Amino acid sequence: MTLVAAHDLATVSANVGFQGDAHTACRRNICVDTLPGGDLTGKQIALGEEVILEITCYCHPCKRMNENFGDGAVEAFDEKAGWGAAVIREGHIRVGDAFRVL
Repeated sequence: MTLVAAHDLATVSANVGFQGDAHTACRRNICVDTLPGGDLTGKQIALGEEVILEITCYCHPCKRMNENFGDGAVEAFDEKAGWGAAVIREGHIRVGDAFRVL
């Protein structure tokens, strides 16, 4: 599963002039308000009261970002493209649920 920060999507969209649905265009599974800076690989995060994920990798932006957002998106997504994660504990996630690093 993949995660991205809404704050980063807004920054990228503004930088390239994208006006559409940035979460859909970026193709990440889950969008949270913000993500901590730095390398999150190996960190566990909780989504809501049930779900626990372990960050496995940084998701490098691919050429699809330029196709979906417009020219310059790949560069604009540098360090903002989100993270891949493995599901440690399944459960329900609802809009507005808390996100926290464990």
